[in-house]
Amino acid sequence: MLPYDTWGQVLFVFIISVLRYVIIGGAAFLFFYVLLKHRSLFAKIQKKWPARSDYYREIFYSFLTFIIFAATPLVLNNPHIKPFTTVYRDIQEYSMLYFWLVFPVMLIVHDTYFYWAHRIMHHPKLFLFP
Repeated sequence: MLPYDTWGQVLFVFIISVLRYVIIGGAAFLFFYVLLKHRSLFAKIQKKWPARSDYYREIFYSFLTFIIFAATPLVLNNPHIKPFTTVYRDIQEYSMLYFWLVFPVMLIVHDTYFYWAHRIMHHPKLFLFP
């Protein structure tokens, strides 16, 4: 499914990111900000509704994020970096156990790293500013 050429991968990641944003974000927006606009008011942290410019700003920053995500294949396919990365195109190359466990394990490892890095950043001896 993922193209073999780098620019095909860039385009693929960009399109998937945009589609995911439009489908999931659009559905959430439609549900909470259009269909349940008055019912969901009680659950809003800020009671003030966003201005049109706020929506445009959020969409703009989301598209910047799509561009950053889409640039990932440019980095991973760089000849200096590629020898240190691996893309598995055939699930049978490793076991199905590997296929189903790799994402949850990566998620736990990443969250653990992120949690402790964040805790360290707020340690009084490192965080010198009030």
